[in-house]
Amino acid sequence: MRHAVVVVGPGLTADPALLDETAGREFAALGVRGTVAHAADAAQFLAHVRATTSPDPATTPGGPRGSRGRAVVAVPGPVPGARSLMTAAMGPVVWLDLARVDDAEAGEGGSHLHGLGIEGLPWAIRHAVGRLAWPRRRVPTCTAGRPPPPTWPRDCAPWTAWTSP
Repeated sequence: MRHAVVVVGPGLTADPALLDETAGREFAALGVRGTVAHAADAAQFLAHVRATTSPDPATTPGGPRGSRGRAVVAVPGPVPGARSLMTAAMGPVVWLDLARVDDAEAGEGGSHLHGLGIEGLPWAIRHAVGRLAWPRRRVPTCTAGRPPPPTWPRDCAPWTAWTSP
């Protein structure tokens, strides 16, 4: 069974009970086990995110199409110490800003959603669970859907793209 984790940073101006309720409804709708962790400060936020993104034998992806694993959504809030973690290479973390934040960048493997308010949380959870079920893989774009050319891989090496199966 898949597991989703939402880590909420300090200083967020959203009702914690509403975040818990919204996440719980989405966990149930997707059929995943889910938890929500609220961090009191930037250090605790960092510890929660690192704990959820570190390899764990109990939640290592396996089986057909990633049938097990852990989907991570991080809601950093306005505290600079928590926001600074967003640019680190943490893997497939979905970073969610409830307000519009145009200049934010996610580190390698991460993605960033913003500007949807509390309704962004279900979208972020869906995105994280979807990325777990269908991980990105690099495929040559010149052969997508057809056999490779006779000069493979020379003709296709520079043209690759990310896709889902």
